Amino acid sequence: MAEFAENRKVLYVDDEENLLFSFRSLVRNQKAEVYTLSDSTMIEEFLESNGPFAVVFSDQRMPGKDGVAVLREVASVSPDTMRVLVTGYADMEAVKGAINDGGIIQYISKPWEDNQVRLIVSDLVGRYNVEAERRFLLNELKRKNETLQLLLEGTVTGVVKILSDVAASVGEEVAGQNLRVKKLGQAILKMMPEISQKENWEINQALELFNLGLAFLPPLVQFRINKEGIGIINRDPVAKDHHLLAAYLLKDIPRFEGVANILLLMQKQFNGEGEPCQNRAKGRDLPLGSRILRILIDLDSLSKGNFRGRKVLEQMKKRTEFYDVDLIDRLLDVKPTRLKERKEARLPINLLSVGMVLLQDLVTVGGQQILRKNSTLTETACKLLSQWGTIDPISSPVYVRLNEEED
Repeated sequence: MAEFAENRKVLYVDDEENLLFSFRSLVRNQKAEVYTLSDSTMIEEFLESNGPFAVVFSDQRMPGKDGVAVLREVASVSPDTMRVLVTGYADMEAVKGAINDGGIIQYISKPWEDNQVRLIVSDLVGRYNVEAERRFLLNELKRKNETLQLLLEGTVTGVVKILSDVAASVGEEVAGQNLRVKKLGQAILKMMPEISQKENWEINQALELFNLGLAFLPPLVQFRINKEGIGIINRDPVAKDHHLLAAYLLKDIPRFEGVANILLLMQKQFNGEGEPCQNRAKGRDLPLGSRILRILIDLDSLSKGNFRGRKVLEQMKKRTEFYDVDLIDRLLDVKPTRLKERKEARLPINLLSVGMVLLQDLVTVGGQQILRKNSTLTETACKLLSQWGTIDPISSPVYVRLNEEED
């Protein structure tokens, strides 16, 4: 942990060498690092080479720069430095009007009293360091808070990825839908710079977790989804309300209240119909994330063969009771892409990547099954494979369908 280091540097600027010597003699017993400068025109270079100083004294009447000019220079370079003007009685009236200009906090008159100078040095060095330590502690607190925030963000991101992968493990179609919906949702968010950072974050988490509830359904229901496809979700009353389960799981987690609300209302129609029926929200009172997910999930489900993309959106746009048509217009503004033909290949373990689909069961040399055929590789799965190979080598090469690429 960094520790605060006191600054006990004191500078006196005067063109009279005997006064500089006298000042050094007075202050050397004050546990201060004493500096002196006889040429006021060199103040800028001196500050750069030896500063910052806790306290700077400057005589007023000097050739080159006068005291007010010197202390003004000190203020511009080191605004926290305590600044004291030393002036003769004859100059007092002329100097009073210029004191604020240099941010001068005190002045003493010549000839000075030795005890007065000692007390001023002790007092101002102490005041400077009290304030400097306060700033240091505040900066340390800010730095630690930022470090903790980064750590928490990294932890949250990692947990969300794992939960997303858990949902994807229900079946190949679920994993594929997760990737497609998330990708298109992120494209929409890029077109919405007007939304707040908090709302953007919440929608991104909802795009990762909208199928989370599927991973907590009874095993028999999960088996049917894996065997018969995601179309069964809307036909099975237990599976159909999986979003309510996900919302329940997330609602009490700090920072995830908004994410839970998005998932809670993501199956609501734009006119307010749909589960949960006790919630009366409709239209733009529904969370933006809920309206986006309703469109994207239906878009993904309705896209079949040549009837997909823009054709589906144009048909959905006519269903004003179901969807926020302004959001559909934004989707129609997304540059259309053309999917290349998906290819298959046999690859070594180290070349497998997120989005590839296994076309064979993944087993180790020792016969342990790691992943099933038709599983879509997730980030967590890829990390698992890289680590598992150090324990029990995985049979390689692996037969996979490559990622869908776009023109």
